[in-house]
Amino acid sequence: MRSIPLFALLLAAFLVGTPGSGRCQAPTSIQDSPEDPKVLAAAVSILRKGLVQPLDEATAGSRSVAELIQKADPDFGEYLTKQELEELGQGRGSQANRYGVSFRRQKGETVAVPRAQGPAALAGLVVGDRVEQLEGRDVQQMKLWELQDILSSTPDRVTLTVRRSSSIELLVLTAAAASDALRGVEVERPAPNVLLLRPPTLSDATLKECVDALAAQLRAQDTSGIILDLRGNPGGSLNSVVGHASMFLRGNSLVAILRSNASIANNMRLHATPDFYLRRGAADPLTSLPGAAKNMPLAVLIDESTSAGAELLAAAIQSHKRGVVVGRQSSGIASIQTFSTLPNGNAIKYTSAYWETSTGLQVNDVGLRPDRIVVTTDPRAAITAALEILASSGGQSTN
Repeated sequence: MRSIPLFALLLAAFLVGTPGSGRCQAPTSIQDSPEDPKVLAAAVSILRKGLVQPLDEATAGSRSVAELIQKADPDFGEYLTKQELEELGQGRGSQANRYGVSFRRQKGETVAVPRAQGPAALAGLVVGDRVEQLEGRDVQQMKLWELQDILSSTPDRVTLTVRRSSSIELLVLTAAAASDALRGVEVERPAPNVLLLRPPTLSDATLKECVDALAAQLRAQDTSGIILDLRGNPGGSLNSVVGHASMFLRGNSLVAILRSNASIANNMRLHATPDFYLRRGAADPLTSLPGAAKNMPLAVLIDESTSAGAELLAAAIQSHKRGVVVGRQSSGIASIQTFSTLPNGNAIKYTSAYWETSTGLQVNDVGLRPDRIVVTTDPRAAITAALEILASSGGQSTN
């Protein structure tokens, strides 16, 4: 059996990108299939060893794997068929959508996380809205990746039914233009001597793009400061996030600490070295990184839709006093999920660890507090604040 750790929301990333080619066919329901006692026993064994919290005996006594994982991890736990697992391996459900929204499970409810200034936010969706229906379908009966797959495969508009306090509202989301959906790392010059990088997610591809953009821009024009814009960024896989942190932190700096009941993850310390961000056999994209990137004054922009791995990146920079974090408090998702296959080829996804900063700061369900708070939602206001900080030498050198 193989286990693969991934950041929460990696499979429900809400970056704007190319839509999927079509919706998945509904797989055979696991609940409708006879339960193999050996499969259930294997799932219990995996969770005893790997779940972030100890598995209690009442939960371990569940009558099916679906019941077991729902009780053990109600917010992130899922039981996937072999077909669903294959779909995910092919990128289905993690496909970028043009609506600028992802979903998370929180205390048994489905919560919206719209990207700042994205189509969903412009339609009135706000962070924390409780989602009841998507395209007329009950979201509580669907997996998070299935919700994302609907967004990815619906090209023009979708309807959301959301609950706010005691009121129910119907929102119609209109997709962004196709050209906007193909964006990679955005590069701007908000001031002649300041470079702004805006990665839509934190992936292996965006890591290379950021390094290439830094190298090209520093060769082409005098630069005295960098703004890393992580507003609306959902993060990415663990190794890629550590790679992005390694762009700015001195080698071997402690990026984060994993805390878990699982022996494999408990107290694991992640450092800014290739061992922690390179996939096996891959070339190191940081070999072409200009040395100035690790010392140049830096400001990082975050907001309430900055989540998961993007929060870790901002927190690592903040905890090492490498740069100044500007904006609004982030969403507070500091959990890591693992997929483990079962003897029947199906798989379970469960929370295997939480991360905290090198200084012991815990972000989960709290969010990362900026060094300088910018209350207004005007997207240029945070950039202006960052420029002021960099101009006054507020950007700090590396640890």
